[in-house]
Amino acid sequence: MTLSQLINAVQNKVYSIFEWLKFSRQHKTGKGTTNASRREATTPDKEFRSPATKEQFLSFLQNLFGYPNFLNEVLYQRFISNNTPVATITSLAEIQDPGKRLFYALKTPSSNTINIDDLTSLIEEITLSHTGLAFLKETPEVLSKYVETVCSRILYSVNRSKTGRITLSEFTKSKLPQTLLKLESTDINTAEDFFSYIEFFVILTKFQELDLNEDQLLEKADLLRYSNRSLSKRIVKRIFKNMSLRSKLTASKNTSEHMTYKEFIWFILSEEDKMSQTSVEYWFECLDLDGDGYLSVSDLEYFYEEQVSRMSALGIEIISKNDFLEEIFHMLNPVAVDRISLADIKKSKLSRTFYNMMFNLSKFLSSECLPSSDVKDLSDWKIYTEYEYEMTRRSIEGNEGQIYY
Repeated sequence: MTLSQLINAVQNKVYSIFEWLKFSRQHKTGKGTTNASRREATTPDKEFRSPATKEQFLSFLQNLFGYPNFLNEVLYQRFISNNTPVATITSLAEIQDPGKRLFYALKTPSSNTINIDDLTSLIEEITLSHTGLAFLKETPEVLSKYVETVCSRILYSVNRSKTGRITLSEFTKSKLPQTLLKLESTDINTAEDFFSYIEFFVILTKFQELDLNEDQLLEKADLLRYSNRSLSKRIVKRIFKNMSLRSKLTASKNTSEHMTYKEFIWFILSEEDKMSQTSVEYWFECLDLDGDGYLSVSDLEYFYEEQVSRMSALGIEIISKNDFLEEIFHMLNPVAVDRISLADIKKSKLSRTFYNMMFNLSKFLSSECLPSSDVKDLSDWKIYTEYEYEMTRRSIEGNEGQIYY
């Protein structure tokens, strides 16, 4: 039977994929069928249920949607597990917007959103089918971390509502649909955003460097060692306190005593690119001590005090509190004269400079943090990961003579 004949047949009859493939196996082997059922299968109105294989159905999906192979595999598994009518599947092809169609294809049928399980099954299939990730099959523990990392990065960037569930609006407004459709022909090492193996490698390596006892959990003392102790103790304390608020996004049960790998992903993405929307919000929540939605003078003074203490210990000229506050308010130009809102920081486009002044001493003192401009051709995250990957690669090659690419 041709594809066009199959589509015409299923548009008028509602049979599930499960029934279709089950019949195919029975017909092919002769098992589990009676003479009556065999006669029924040869009648004209049952013609579309002629012998079929998984490969034939994947070809059907390819012709129907034009999706890359790994997406067809995900949809095949999704439709099988949910006993989805074939007519329902063909109706998806009628959705003109590619992003909207992909959203409805990937989400669980009974849900209005894409959840963490939907993302996990998608990314697991990508790791199995993408040639650039074939080597991960030899290291299941690394493969598991890759899946975990990509899931977290997608939620970090796409789930703007911070619910742990991606809505249709969030999905179609993001880069995720286009990234997925182009991923099969993309070099996974140079992939942008979520799926980059190089960026995953940097994230995992940084976590392992801090996790000295290898229990997959970080304590405050561990995080304080990050980037040569560049972070203040007060901001680290706030990071741990705020983690419980993000537990639904990281799918972890946090007691504020330990940081999981998923939570570390949110931290490092926010720390190394303070210009992203999620990062600006992440750090604002940490600085907002009373949670009133504004940074008051007392909030700013609390973090300034430790910065001054650290500068004094290093013999660096101290900036007076009044000069410090004056510089911040001049730089951000907030609507109110005595407090700073999240909108003020976003509008200023100087979030990198402001946050580094508040809690990252080494970046605050470096020339790249001058408040003249926070706009660059490459994102801070891209610059950071490319540099760190190259340094780590050279180090491992020097010690062991090899590295996974």
